[in-house]
Amino acid sequence: MEATPTGSKVLVHTDLALSGAVAQYGRGVGMIQATASALMKQFADNLKRQLGSSGPAPASAAPAAPSARAPPAAAPQPAPPPAPAKPISGFSLMARVIWNAIVRLFTGRSS
Repeated sequence: MEATPTGSKVLVHTDLALSGAVAQYGRGVGMIQATASALMKQFADNLKRQLGSSGPAPASAAPAAPSARAPPAAAPQPAPPPAPAKPISGFSLMARVIWNAIVRLFTGRSS
């Protein structure tokens, strides 16, 4: 994790060993990298949304002396469960792989 002027930057490093058809066909066309990128983007977007929606807790002032007529404080409600993750589209994933191959072909770098 690195500090940035606008927050934090998290670097993720993986050590992945593939075998079988996935290793034979997926690695060469960039499918593994595209899938990992899509998963990390989805994770980062969801984390950003959850951190943004959970603002600071409201400060409650404690009364100086308890009052006999004061109603009991309501228990805080639990946060609603997060929405289910949106599935990654196979079509958009393949389109991203093809686009990266085209960019790499003409520029020598990936987008």
